[in-house]
Amino acid sequence: MYTRERWAIALLVLGSVAFLPEALNRFVFPKLAVLAAGALLALTVPERGRLPRLAVGLLAASGVVLLAAGLVSATPAAQLLGRAPRYEGVFVLAVYLAALVAGARLLGPGRARGSTLWLLRWLAVAALAVGVEAALEATGLRPLASNVSRPGSLLGNASDEGAWAVLVLGPLANVALRVGGRLIVAGALAAAVTLAASGSRGALVGAVVLAGLLAWLAPSREIRVLLAGGLIIVALATLALPATRTRVLGSSPLAGETVTGRTLLWRETVSLLGAHPLLGVGPGGYVDAIPKYHSARYEREVGPTNPPDSPHDWILQAAAAGGLGLALLAVALAALTLTRGYRATRTQPTGGEQAAVVGLLGGLLGYSVALLFHLTSPGTTPLAAVFAGALLAAAPGPTAAAAGRLEPWAKTARIAAIAGLGALVVVFAAGALAEIPLRSGIDAAASGQFATADRDFNLARDLRPWDRTPAATAAHAYATLASDGIRSAAGPGTRWVKDELSAYPRSIQALEDGATIDFATGHAAASAALLARARRLEPNNPDVLVEVGENALAQRRYAAAGGYFATAATLEPRDPAAWRGLAAADRGEGRVAAARAAAARAAALGG
Repeated sequence: MYTRERWAIALLVLGSVAFLPEALNRFVFPKLAVLAAGALLALTVPERGRLPRLAVGLLAASGVVLLAAGLVSATPAAQLLGRAPRYEGVFVLAVYLAALVAGARLLGPGRARGSTLWLLRWLAVAALAVGVEAALEATGLRPLASNVSRPGSLLGNASDEGAWAVLVLGPLANVALRVGGRLIVAGALAAAVTLAASGSRGALVGAVVLAGLLAWLAPSREIRVLLAGGLIIVALATLALPATRTRVLGSSPLAGETVTGRTLLWRETVSLLGAHPLLGVGPGGYVDAIPKYHSARYEREVGPTNPPDSPHDWILQAAAAGGLGLALLAVALAALTLTRGYRATRTQPTGGEQAAVVGLLGGLLGYSVALLFHLTSPGTTPLAAVFAGALLAAAPGPTAAAAGRLEPWAKTARIAAIAGLGALVVVFAAGALAEIPLRSGIDAAASGQFATADRDFNLARDLRPWDRTPAATAAHAYATLASDGIRSAAGPGTRWVKDELSAYPRSIQALEDGATIDFATGHAAASAALLARARRLEPNNPDVLVEVGENALAQRRYAAAGGYFATAATLEPRDPAAWRGLAAADRGEGRVAAARAAAARAAALGG
């Protein structure tokens, strides 16, 4: 087997594992650079398989729909290029597509001898790395910095961790059970540990489906018994860990909120699709469009702290990005992949190759089920695309093409694809480097070194000129300082807020940042106008209502301010800012007893 083929497979597997798990934005770009490099390398080796024409047609139609949806969206440039935190615009979607092509090209019907084993070994290595960190986190240790209550090992997110574990568990477990091999068995055990440690209920449902498919296609009763036993062990391990037990059983407040939040979000997404059935709201447009549909119950039970940028269901996500037509195309492509994958399992020689292909099919099916409750991301989607490419692949083209004597148009297309992926490696590498000055700028701003902060923010923007996230990050940093009473931050924040609002005019955060900076610089009318726009976009947002109330309070409109604060306190009774503002409004109206009661409530809540 060619060395380049081996390293292409290695990069595509390792690229699915995050390097900096502290926050999604920090590790997405190095990961994408590695994945793009792996896909690029795959284009330089002999073709072992290719995507069938029907799959190419479905992908081409999906691309046309997404492009049209992006062009007519609220913010075409930002949405087509990709928005934080997942950046699923043309650059990232190109990597997903390249991973799909690479899977077919490297692991198709004519795959080189040993390529499947090489894939399994790298999957096992990655599973061991993820599994060790997951096990340590399950015991309460945090070897890697994480700013979330549910760390996700090297994936940075617990739901991503669970979905990734189901995906790789398919081939590793099936080959371990049918063929063996110390490294592969160890990798399968590590993937199972990761699955249990993730506490992801969607991933556990996916694991049940995975086990069912492997049992159905198992060649013997003994393997079916082992699969059932393994599933029971994973379930017991999940229940044995306190953090995952409370989540799986729904006894923790966060678990209950997640179930309620998902259900409400799905209902509200259906309402959004009722208003935008043809083309949805464009790629990346969900985060700005869905707030309008948030009910008072959603704001009360979920709140605006972590605004969703996906409905947490891959079918609804496709519909939101490109309308009902794109959702149908996505379902059709998934069905084609599963159908061709099943056929591929029947044509493999018995032994390791058949076990691996069955495992790929099972892992991908389990992953698809897990994503009915989660979202796509650069941490899991490219590896799933590699699996899908291998299952979809048709036999390579004519002998002349396989030998390298391509038609001129095909040769030109491959050169263009190689050049494009090479450019993406550079783009993503620069994007990764931009995180250094971006984080440095936040720290400098927090310490009052505004000139240094501006210099760092400018460098981050220069390294990532297509992305407006550096401007939005700078604007939010200055607005946060201004809201904390550091008025000197408002001046340098003005320029960044202008850039943020220009890029994301319908973003609630951008409007709040702009309102904060305007209020701090004495432009109360401009601040009120921005908050009025935010209220139209998300009428029940308690944070916006608090800011509107503070604006009214500064203008001594005590009755109006009291109404805003009272509504905010009803929607978010645990927010001390709402009660503190209500106390100030009551004092302004001379309602001493009510003011004391509200102030006492704010103090009890830590405000």
